[in-house]
Amino acid sequence: MRGQIYNLDGIRVFTMGGAYSIDRYIRKLNVSYWSEEIPSDAEYKEAVLNLAGCNNEVDIILSHTAPKEVIRWMGYYPDRHDEELTGFLEWVMYECDYKKWYFGHWHADCVVLRKHRAVFKDCIRVRLNEDHQLEEDLIEDFFEA
Repeated sequence: MRGQIYNLDGIRVFTMGGAYSIDRYIRKLNVSYWSEEIPSDAEYKEAVLNLAGCNNEVDIILSHTAPKEVIRWMGYYPDRHDEELTGFLEWVMYECDYKKWYFGHWHADCVVLRKHRAVFKDCIRVRLNEDHQLEEDLIEDFFEA
């Protein structure tokens, strides 16, 4: 289920997958796209409850797509089919305290708005330092090894 929070080596990670496949016309249902690619009402509710359970504070957010504002800063327009999901992620962006947000739907590797990073091919190692600050390292040759 989407909307879970995991503790990975002392790093609290909120996850919220999903996005609309804009190329459905060339895909096949239940083979290369699924009707469940957008979160259900139960998954949104689960996410809200889980975030409330940690006072809306996490270290990292992992999502497939991004909040509306971040999408616009990347120079794109949010897809109308993703309106509910990107709107929910926008709520998360303003209501939660987090250090970094990583997302991949846009097939780009770039930092957007200080705390947000689009990840496509980059491999990023993250860790908390002794001051509980998040540090990240780009692993340059990860896919060439």
